[in-house]
Amino acid sequence: MVWNPITRRRHELTSMGIRVNSESLKEATRADPPEPGFLNFPYHKAIVNHEIPLSVGGGIGSRAP
Repeated sequence: MVWNPITRRRHELTSMGIRVNSESLKEATRADPPEPGFLNFPYHKAIVNHEIPLSVGGGIGSRAP
């Protein structure tokens, strides 16, 4: 929870992540408007080429097994 002085309210921050895979990234290049250039970024290339795992990380309160 963080205090927002503009709204004068508390806000909960969370990181839910984004679920992507090779197919969804390729589909994004056909979106409206299309995003063709982002497949040239190293991270996106690695996903499309199946070089890295699709899920990495944890969050507040997560613990290693």
